[in-house]
Amino acid sequence: MNFLSGEKFEEFSDSLIRRIKGLFDLKKRFLDQGREFLDSCFEQFESMRQAVDVRTQQLEQMEMIASHASLTQIKMQDELAKKQQDIDDLQKRHMEELDHKGSEAAALIKEREKLMRVIEEEREATAEDSRRNSELVHQWREKAMKLTKARGLWDKRAVNAEEQLRHERLEAEERIVELLSNRQVDAGNHKIKQLKELIDARNHETKQLQDFLELTKKKVTEYESGFVCLPGNPSPSAQVLARINEKLREDLTDKKHKLSDNQKRIASLTKELDAARQETRMVRKALKMREKTIYQAVSRLNVASSKDLAENSLLPMSAIDPGQADSSGDDSAAG
Repeated sequence: MNFLSGEKFEEFSDSLIRRIKGLFDLKKRFLDQGREFLDSCFEQFESMRQAVDVRTQQLEQMEMIASHASLTQIKMQDELAKKQQDIDDLQKRHMEELDHKGSEAAALIKEREKLMRVIEEEREATAEDSRRNSELVHQWREKAMKLTKARGLWDKRAVNAEEQLRHERLEAEERIVELLSNRQVDAGNHKIKQLKELIDARNHETKQLQDFLELTKKKVTEYESGFVCLPGNPSPSAQVLARINEKLREDLTDKKHKLSDNQKRIASLTKELDAARQETRMVRKALKMREKTIYQAVSRLNVASSKDLAENSLLPMSAIDPGQADSSGDDSAAG
């Protein structure tokens, strides 16, 4: 999975594209060289044929002259034999050149077949990568569905937590009334501390779920943006190449549509994640409001308890250090 993610996957895709383009360019260059070689061979054959035609016409003229001039017949026969020998030598030399050119053409054909095998192997490797990419996309989609279900469970947990917090707040208010009657300020601060720890635990769970959703969204986005597929099976024929180019354009259009669909699905998941974050922020805000209300009630409880203690001990209010009352309120808020 590390091989198919991030910058390494993009570098691998770019290098693979460059290698395939280089192979196509090399194949085209070999085809152009072979075509030029065949054209030169056809030109040589045409020149040879014209030369043979000229020689044949000369021989026919010589035969006509020899039929009318018996004295020059032997000389003309010698010239004809010499010309024939020249023609044979020329034909032999051209045959040797043709054999050499044929061996070169056979070597080019073997090289082309080797390149075709390499291209076929690259195409098979690309198809295998595409299949793996499809499997990974399917796995991420399943994970996204699981995350959606988990978010529904988390919503239920948030509702249950809110209900439990409301119940605990009622219990805290009853406890505060009990503390007012029993003068047990320390026990009330301990209860407030327990409530704050419970709220922190809820906030921590919310943050963990949000981080997990963000990480999943990031991985899905990175994978979908790096998804690449390179089909194609090149052929030396121009018509076949044209058909392959048309098929490649169709495949590219299909891949673009699929990528657009995936981007739309990712955007939909992003909206759902944003909605979940908004709900989480609202829950946090409500929890902070309840927490602030509890802190204010505890502060008022501390001040009232200090005043009540001063009155019961027959001490004036000036004897009570206001800094102590404030510090007790601060300690309860810190708890």
